[in-house]
This record gives sequence, C-alpha cells and structure tokens, in this order.
Amino acid sequence: MFSYHTHEKAIMTAIIPLTLLATQSVSHARLYIRLSALGHFGLLPLLHEPMELVFKTSVCILHLMVAHSLLRKEVLMGAKKQLLTIHDLLLFIILGVVWIFSEVIHPLYLKPHGVLLFLPLLVTSVVCATGHFLCWCQCYMLMMQMVVIT
Repeated sequence: MFSYHTHEKAIMTAIIPLTLLATQSVSHARLYIRLSALGHFGLLPLLHEPMELVFKTSVCILHLMVAHSLLRKEVLMGAKKQLLTIHDLLLFIILGVVWIFSEVIHPLYLKPHGVLLFLPLLVTSVVCATGHFLCWCQCYMLMMQMVVIT
C-alpha cells in the first residue's frame, strides 16, 4: 500500500476478478462499485493532458452509472432496497472534491506559480490507498462470513 502511487494499475488485478463476484450478493455488488470507483479514479492522473479531461471523466462516470444500473437490476431484483449506501455517496463526494481540486483548482492557482506540483498526485494516492484498504477490510469480512456459513 505504501507504493500505491507507482503501481496504481495493479488494482486492476483485484477489480477484474471482483467483476465475476459482483452479482453474488448486495455486499459483493457494493464492494465492486466502491473498488472500481477508487481504482479507476486512481488511474485518472495517468491521463494528464488537458485535452483528455472530458474523455477520462466521462468514461469513469459512465462506467459507474452502467455498473450501478446493471447490478441494481441483477442483485436487487425489484426489491425496495438501495444498492448504494450513505458511505458510497460520501465516497463519491470525496472523490468529486479531489477531482475538482486536481483538475480545476490546482492547475489554475498553484501550478502556474510552480507551487506544490505533486500535491494532486499525493492527495489522489492517499485517498485511493485509504479507500482500497477499507475495501480490503470489507472483502475480508465478506470472506469470513462465507467461511462461517459453510
């Protein structure tokens, strides 16, 4: 986890297998949405050109919308429960604030003066690494529940 910034692409090795488990339960679907949101958000700094801003943002948001829509239909099957919890909404708000800082505030106010050039990468890495650790804890709890049940 301490080398997250240099190996942010490695999270794809966790997201891809989790895609197969996402339809097993509501908890697995929530874990997939959280982990894929954090994983894809962590990859956004790799596309750093200004002309890529709209593309990378829209692809990330579109993926989350499609994943949420499909998993809601598959996992909830008409139940009145919500797939996203207040924690997920808080995560999306935090990611939105980090995105606004990294893509709008920092390039306009700090980068032209050469001040704190790596701050957006640092903030993105810390937020994503912390989120990945919490997802790992949730995955561990899901595995322990499955062991107890069987």
